[in-house]
Amino acid sequence: MSSLRDIPVAEVDLGPGISAFFTTARGGESSGPYASLNLGSRVGDDPVAVAANRRAVSDAAGVPLVYGRQVHSNGVFEVDGPTAQVPDTEIAGDVAASADALVSARYGVGLTVYIADCVPILFADADAGVIATAHAGRPGLEAGVIAAAVHEMAAHGATPASIRAAVGPCICANCYEVPADMAQDFATITRTQVSLTKWGSVGVDLRAAAERQLRELGIGKILHISECTYEHAEHGRLFSHRWATHNVERTNGKSGRFAGVIMRTPAE
Repeated sequence: MSSLRDIPVAEVDLGPGISAFFTTARGGESSGPYASLNLGSRVGDDPVAVAANRRAVSDAAGVPLVYGRQVHSNGVFEVDGPTAQVPDTEIAGDVAASADALVSARYGVGLTVYIADCVPILFADADAGVIATAHAGRPGLEAGVIAAAVHEMAAHGATPASIRAAVGPCICANCYEVPADMAQDFATITRTQVSLTKWGSVGVDLRAAAERQLRELGIGKILHISECTYEHAEHGRLFSHRWATHNVERTNGKSGRFAGVIMRTPAE
C-alpha cells in the first residue's frame, strides 16, 4: 500500500508511461456508511462530500477523472479528453456516459471504474498508448464487457498480447452467494464452476470468470489484487454493497464506492 498525496492506494504496474491504482474506503470526507473516501455520486451520500472526495483523487492523480455511469452492460465509451464529458445530475462534468467500459488514447485524462463488489479491471497497452477500464459484475461478465473493452482498445491500435490487465479487489467466491439457478446459469455462460460459500450455500466466482475471459482474449499479462471487498468492509478498508445489505443495523443498507484509476503519463 502506498500513498498519492496522502490518499492510500494500491498501485499496479501496467507498463511505462502508465499510472494506475486502486483507492480504498479511507482518506476522504464522507461519514456514516460512506466513510470516508466514497466516490459514488448515486448512493445517497452528501454530494458536497463526494465532490470533495473526487477532487482529492483527481488532485492525487494529477489529471481530471472521468466516471462512467455503470449499468451492468457491455457498453463501451471512448473518452477523447476531459471536455468530452456530459453532465452528471448530481456532480457536473465528471460522468462520461452510461457505459461499463471506458477507453482512451489521450493524455491529460484519467479513466475510472467504481467498485463495491463487482470486478474492476484496468487495462493498458503501453506501446500503443491505449488505456481502458471495465466494470465486470455478474451481468457484465455474462454480457461480455471485458471482450468489448479489449476489442475497442484494438480498434485504437492495441494488441491483446501487449495489454496488461490489473484485476482489482472484488467479492470473492467464498462470500458471493446467489440462488442456485442463477449460479448455474452464470457457470454455464462463463464456463466456470458453481462455487460454495463459507456459509455452505451456492455462489459464483467472479474473479475466476474474469481471469478466464482475459486469458481467452490473449491478454499478455494479468495482475491481481486479490482482496475481497466483503471481508475487508467489516473494518472499513473497502466498500462492499453485499456486506452493507447483510449488516443493515450498522449501515442502513448503504455503501460507498471506491475506484480503480488509470491514466497515461507523458515521458520525462
